[in-house]
Amino acid sequence: MTQPRARVVWLLILIYAFSVASYASPVFTAEIESEPNFTSIGTPTKISVSAFPNATSSALTLEVPENEAVTGLDLTISPSVLHSNEIISWSGSNDWNATGATLDRINVNQSDLQMLPKKWEWDFETGPSTSPQGWTLQSAGGWSWGYDTSLGQSAGVHGGTKAIYTYNGNYPNGMSSTYWATSPVVDCSGCSGSWNLKFWKRLGVEYHYYDHAYVSVKNAQGNWVQIYSSSGTINDGSYQQVTYNVGTHVQNNPAFQVRFGLGTTDGSVTYTGWNIDDVSIEPAGGGGGADFANWTSAPFGPAITGSNSMTPGSYGIMSIDAEIPNNAILLTTILDGRTNTPIPGFINKEDLHMDLGTIDSEAFPELRVKLYFATPNGAQTPLVHGIHLNGRVSTSFDSSPTDMGWNLSGANWDGDSITGGTITTPLFTSARPISQIYSNFVIAGSSTTEISTDGGPWNTFTNSGNTILSSWAESVQFKFSGSNYDLTSFQADLIQGRIGDEVRIDINNDGQSEWTLEDSTIGPIGWQNRFGNGAMSVPINFAASTSLSIPIQLPISGIESMGFSAVPGNIPPSGFNWSILAGGTTVAEGSSSLSPSEVSMINLEQTEISSLNSELTNGVRTAGPSEHPHTQVYLVIESDQGSFTISALKARSNPSISLNFDPGNAIVLAINDAIPDSPLSGATRLVPIPIQFDLPGAIFVTIDDLESSSSFTTNSMSFGNISTTIAPSYQWMEIHSTHTVTSGFPAEVQVDISGIYNSATVVMDLTQNTHSISQTGEFLGDLLILHPTDPYTHSLDGDNINSTLRFRINAS
Repeated sequence: MTQPRARVVWLLILIYAFSVASYASPVFTAEIESEPNFTSIGTPTKISVSAFPNATSSALTLEVPENEAVTGLDLTISPSVLHSNEIISWSGSNDWNATGATLDRINVNQSDLQMLPKKWEWDFETGPSTSPQGWTLQSAGGWSWGYDTSLGQSAGVHGGTKAIYTYNGNYPNGMSSTYWATSPVVDCSGCSGSWNLKFWKRLGVEYHYYDHAYVSVKNAQGNWVQIYSSSGTINDGSYQQVTYNVGTHVQNNPAFQVRFGLGTTDGSVTYTGWNIDDVSIEPAGGGGGADFANWTSAPFGPAITGSNSMTPGSYGIMSIDAEIPNNAILLTTILDGRTNTPIPGFINKEDLHMDLGTIDSEAFPELRVKLYFATPNGAQTPLVHGIHLNGRVSTSFDSSPTDMGWNLSGANWDGDSITGGTITTPLFTSARPISQIYSNFVIAGSSTTEISTDGGPWNTFTNSGNTILSSWAESVQFKFSGSNYDLTSFQADLIQGRIGDEVRIDINNDGQSEWTLEDSTIGPIGWQNRFGNGAMSVPINFAASTSLSIPIQLPISGIESMGFSAVPGNIPPSGFNWSILAGGTTVAEGSSSLSPSEVSMINLEQTEISSLNSELTNGVRTAGPSEHPHTQVYLVIESDQGSFTISALKARSNPSISLNFDPGNAIVLAINDAIPDSPLSGATRLVPIPIQFDLPGAIFVTIDDLESSSSFTTNSMSFGNISTTIAPSYQWMEIHSTHTVTSGFPAEVQVDISGIYNSATVVMDLTQNTHSISQTGEFLGDLLILHPTDPYTHSLDGDNINSTLRFRINAS
């Protein structure tokens, strides 16, 4: 008991910071002589925060007349959204080669992400003569393009009609330095494994004491490394192929080069020098690595800091803008960013857009995008223009729109745009609310653009700019129509709407909430996305055919729609049956197939929603505060052996939460405690009502009624049996207070005792002569002990009330 005793001592040292508050509550409103004051009545105020965690907004302010106390407050809370643009876009070499990205035979130094060539090769059949195929020739050292005329074309080249060489005939005596033929820069930043430098050469050079020939390569550090120096006297009679392993210099080298050098030479005996043809840099063992390549992004998600970070919450829609030539392959896999293992249901997908919201961001707070490139049968490399996360859908139509799920009616795709007719996009479905759309549709000619949200009617829509939706949506679709127009690019940013989550009111910002919606089993207001265990997903792993009942808390006031997703596991069953059980009644049921690579999405029909709401109305509160009660229903899953995950729960509602705080309520008492320190504006105190959120989000708060009165004052407060040195003891302490009530009848007297680690509140009901004690902190026992026979006394003398509280601090 040593530690609790020490903390109680700290509490008592601060006992002179007692806040003693008493309130008079009229028995009948008609008996109050002065009308109560009402301020900011009936006007919804949007309360939002963009920081996290546990950010506070003080946008809601009460106007209380000077020298009056609040005697009642009625609020209504309803959902709102904070438009939260957290889009991440990758395009260009800086993103492709970002820290943390993994490159495997990928060219990241171009604007488009693409495969490295199967090999780099130069046959020297094309000029210009001063820099054939990009090579730099030092003519002062005799380097030329064509062939050595002293050898003739047939002997001076290996293949074709051109080569590079030093001098027609023999090189001169007295070369005072080395002269080079240097290749263009080769981007091999995505190269790995073993690589070879191959070339055909016909070399003639005197003994190495006198004349010199070299081959060098530039390594990843930017230094030239010699890989060959002539030894002895060399006088090739014909072309010979030479191979050098240069893997250690090529790997992860964005600026690899090769060069051939001649010189210095002495004063006698000369030979033909270099004749070079058909140079190549290629993977060891041939072109095996050239038919496929891989690129893996740096991690992104809520556990990441920096440019790829996200605010905690569901992932959004991802899209890839790419050109995929005929026969080429581009596949997407989503990896667990911590283990680099594939996420089931997101393995080798051909889709160029997908909702990552079915991946539980709490179970997988880091993700990576892995792209697999392949070019079978001589296909050209796919070109990835951009990768977009968290809600951006973008395409430049370099790939077939019908392959991407677009519907073309009387319209034609010409390889980079769509012309005429009616064009309908796929249905873009999001596991998180869409509240705003930024559109950038590039259209030439005359056309009509329309949008449908949540399967509703088509409405005209803007081609460019921001549009705030009238109500947040979980799916959107676009349509273009006309007879003479050209749609050349499409970009829609589906901006997330963050709804208030774990909302609480803490008047003094002391961590002791006077009212709270905190409940681990309830998600944002109006968007239930958590299961009964508080998680955002439920893994299922059946060893045999069986069933599982998953609890879900739903508002008794009812919902507007409901859906969930099934993500296949490593070995999923072929399908499953599902049902919703509410109040012992099956209100909805169905079946869904499962495949290893596809996510199944299930949505309840409106008739099923109506049946569910009928049962919710009669439900018993099992979660949530009394003002926003929830009742438990069950999602029952039945299937054969296999593994899958139920996720992306979306139970939408539009609740109106009424809060009624009477004079003795903790919020009213805390407001009155805050009044003396609140700013004075004219004859009015402006009292902020701090509203806290666990994460960024928004709500509407309406002040329906605010009552205040000047009929009560506290005149004095004194203490008995309390000295300046205070410690837990068996001594009975007393607090004496006097009050004046000029209107109505006193209802309660409340005493608040606050310390560093603990606090206690005593509420004495004057009408019933009863009391209640509540406490917060780490002390496990009763912090305050009231006198067993005479805990408190109250006497009324006209308008005056005399009150005495007798207690002691627990000394155990």
